[in-house]
Amino acid sequence: MRIYIKLILLLVLASLFTPVKCQVYPFKNFTVENGLSQSILLSIEQDSDGVIWLGTNNGGITKYNGTSYSYLTIKDSLPDNIIYCIEKDDKGNLWIGTNNGLSIYDGHSFKNYTTEDGLSHNRVYHIYFDQNKTPWIGTGQGVSIFKNDSIIPFNQFEDLNQALVISTYQDKNQVIWFSTLSHGLFSLENKKLTNYTEENGLSSKYVYSVNEDAKSNLYVFCHKGLFLFKDKKFTELLPGYFNENTAYYGAETDQFGSFWIATSRGVFKYQNDSFSHFTTDNGLIHNDIWKIINDDENNLWFISKSNGASMLRSERFYNYSNPLLKSKVIPSLLITSNNDLYIGTEQGLLIDNGKEVSFLHEKNGLPSNKIFSMLENGKRIWIGTNFGIAYIENGKITKVENAGSTEFLRCFKVFKDKDNQMWFGTQGGIAKYENNKIVPYKTGLITSKIVFDITQDSKGDYWLGTDDGLICYNGSSVRHFRKADGIKKGRVRTVLIKDNILWIGTPSGLYQYNGKQFTRYTEKDGLTSENIYSLTFDNNGALWAGLSTGIDKINIKNNKVVDFQYYGPEEGFIGQVCYLNSIAKDVSGKLYFGTDNGLMVYQPKYDIKNSFEVKTKIKEIELFSQQTDWHDYSDSVTLNNIPINLELTYDQNYLAFNYIGVSHSNSSKIKYQYQLKGFDKSWGNPTDKTDIIYSNLPHGDYEFLLKASNGEGVWNTTPISFKFTIHPPFWLTWWFFTICAIIFFTGVYSYLKIKAANKQILEKNEIIEEKNNNILDSINYAQKIQQAILPPIELLKEQFKDHFVLYQPKDIVSGDFYWLKEKGDKVLIAAVDCTGHGVPGAMVSVVGYTGLNRAINEFNLEQPGDILDKLNHLVVETLNQAKDNQVKDGMDIALCLLDKKENELIYSGANNPLYLIRKGNTLIKKGEEIGPSHSIDDNFLFEIKADKQPIGLFEHRKDFTNHSIKLQEGDSIYIFSDGYQDQFGGPKGKKFRIKQFRELLFSLQNEPMQQQKEQLDITIKNWMGDLEQVDDICVIGIKI
Repeated sequence: MRIYIKLILLLVLASLFTPVKCQVYPFKNFTVENGLSQSILLSIEQDSDGVIWLGTNNGGITKYNGTSYSYLTIKDSLPDNIIYCIEKDDKGNLWIGTNNGLSIYDGHSFKNYTTEDGLSHNRVYHIYFDQNKTPWIGTGQGVSIFKNDSIIPFNQFEDLNQALVISTYQDKNQVIWFSTLSHGLFSLENKKLTNYTEENGLSSKYVYSVNEDAKSNLYVFCHKGLFLFKDKKFTELLPGYFNENTAYYGAETDQFGSFWIATSRGVFKYQNDSFSHFTTDNGLIHNDIWKIINDDENNLWFISKSNGASMLRSERFYNYSNPLLKSKVIPSLLITSNNDLYIGTEQGLLIDNGKEVSFLHEKNGLPSNKIFSMLENGKRIWIGTNFGIAYIENGKITKVENAGSTEFLRCFKVFKDKDNQMWFGTQGGIAKYENNKIVPYKTGLITSKIVFDITQDSKGDYWLGTDDGLICYNGSSVRHFRKADGIKKGRVRTVLIKDNILWIGTPSGLYQYNGKQFTRYTEKDGLTSENIYSLTFDNNGALWAGLSTGIDKINIKNNKVVDFQYYGPEEGFIGQVCYLNSIAKDVSGKLYFGTDNGLMVYQPKYDIKNSFEVKTKIKEIELFSQQTDWHDYSDSVTLNNIPINLELTYDQNYLAFNYIGVSHSNSSKIKYQYQLKGFDKSWGNPTDKTDIIYSNLPHGDYEFLLKASNGEGVWNTTPISFKFTIHPPFWLTWWFFTICAIIFFTGVYSYLKIKAANKQILEKNEIIEEKNNNILDSINYAQKIQQAILPPIELLKEQFKDHFVLYQPKDIVSGDFYWLKEKGDKVLIAAVDCTGHGVPGAMVSVVGYTGLNRAINEFNLEQPGDILDKLNHLVVETLNQAKDNQVKDGMDIALCLLDKKENELIYSGANNPLYLIRKGNTLIKKGEEIGPSHSIDDNFLFEIKADKQPIGLFEHRKDFTNHSIKLQEGDSIYIFSDGYQDQFGGPKGKKFRIKQFRELLFSLQNEPMQQQKEQLDITIKNWMGDLEQVDDICVIGIKI
């Protein structure tokens, strides 16, 4: 990690050191309660995806992506749970030093090294990549070097070999420095090793790290001090400010060139030749800060060895804090011409002149502790309170006599006009200061009682914000602006004038008045809230609005609003509700906001727009909403299982994309946009969703594009891209269209050739029409043939008294069929699912039907396993699957032999199982007692699994297995194809799933088989709704 620290010898002057006593910064703190695996942190690094890795003392690694946590421990192949260091190399690999060796993580797996691999010691404290990118490994006993994928002990110097090396650094002169916690500091220059200890001027033999500034000045961070090394001498910086036990661990630079130093007594910030000190009083997680890093977005991270971590997004806001400030509610503010700060609270008035702080209340002479408004007029500070008006002059408080009713004691606004006349907006109306009294003014003319704000334009006209709207008073007449003028009736809290333009804050939005017409800005235009309490302009001409939910910065160009920028807790503004007169600006341009959660101070110089692009990536791609091993579908996959050159069949058209964007500055405001080129016509609207599903995609070439915004309008310039192809079915392929085109153009040619002969045209048309009818008749007749070869209903009833067959082809003809054959006192029954559906599936079904019959009749087979072995042989032979030009079709099947005399069932299956449901919780299979797979109440389901191989060509084929089962009266037997559970539908368009199918069968166990069939039929049709049936359905149920 490169740290440049610009320190100078002025550091020794105590006057340059300033504890930050009255500032609480918006540190975001991370503890075990937030998600850390342990509070003792030893290391921190950011990986190439933007994820923060935190190494703990015995809790492994905690990974934080801005929204969630994940963990790595020895269970994930880490060599140890104590993580001393984590460093990233130029290829993005993470090098992890542990208590039990070195581990290198490539984004997918760990490769571990110990002393057996060449490490000088198994405790690895630090890893440093020198200017040649060579890794230096500091251990508990010396140093090792990693070269050519092997570790070589750097054992040229005995003293260094015995040292605990906690840090390594190479300076600009190629000198390598080794910081140790046992032998002081070593330097290696021109193959010569020099050792520096207390005898050379260091305060301790415990040296934590070394660094240098741009001028090659070298700084040494020790247990007992910070030192400048120059001309072979050590000079202590900041001597004696802390006691001698203070440890200085290291430093980091921020984007403004300020330097942050980690110590055991808090953090020092060095800027503009002066130091500030940050501790837990300023919001830091703990005073013992071990390491600091600056992440990709310029967030500063601080880790402690005791209580977790802190992140400081920006110093643009801090919360003013002082022991005398007891109230968090700040209704009014004033910054005087001397830059003195007056804070009006509900418990009194705090005055901070930069040197001392005082607090005044009723006992000191204030009319009330609730301060609503303040104004500087010469030597007087006027104060409007909840019960009277006073002024402070030369340290003395003087209450002003009220000549009106008690309503005029409640003062919301103190105003001085161009003639130095004092005015007061009160609950009783407008009043002025005359003869040392508060005198009500023209109550008959200005009828509105409650006046919140008073201001004066360049013509001398007065503008009043009242409880009954906006009023203009020119000294003789009053104009009351109403709805007809373009402003809503109701309360006006604040009126601000700049360049003869009025800016008006109300509960219904912001109004702009140019002297002719009003323009209203609301939430639709970009305001965060229409409930505006206060307004002010900063030194750059931006308008700031205090809201009920934070603050908005309103950028204006040529007296027109350009955009709105919100500041809330995520941006460091921890206040919420702002107040009427509680916004002020000091001489340096800082803005002060009084809120219901204290006084917030805005520092413009630190308000830098975050130009960082979110680290965006696709986390996972799912097929049919299930985790998928993409090795089976693509040439190769990335380390996080994203397929490369993905090609899918036409029915693999249901994809879900899960993605994430990492930005630690404002993670809750990350937005995403996506587009599937080839399907979506344009980019979708920004969303905070991190997944998207595309279902029923047609065939074609697609490119999924994804981009993210960091919350400040900065989007990824180059979207994340993922390309894939869905191939068409054969009837939509180019060669099929080519054949059709040839047929078509041949027909056209023939038509043109015989155009001259009307008789021939008619004859040809009649032939074409006849062929079309013949094709349709052939398909319909094929349906009759297929139905004819199915077992007759009478035969099923004869064999099984209580049974059902739910048979629903997807098309006219089906790829599923059921089959039954008597063999003496035994009966064979099967549910068969052939490849595809429609005409192709039906053709394969004929092969299957013929093969089953031949296995029984011609080869006299009886055992289901033998029958399936023979059927497989016949299918391969019939479809010429042994040849190079293979037809890869086949079938899945569940085949049962039922011996009624012995009350025994023998089952064998190719991919399709058998379900048996009975009241008892045991089943005798091949003489052995087995337990159920699933149960509900007193019903127990036994799943007899099939061999995981189809009928047809299969590389690793074995003989099919026979499963012998003793039956009991009341047993329910089910065999089925996959069409029922694979049907899409329901409220989310998802598959019915096998689990839901099992639960449905359980619920039907008290019903006769025919009632079960009806319920199965009704259920799948309701599930399907308006969606198309995706496959043939065949379910057979038999009650024993």
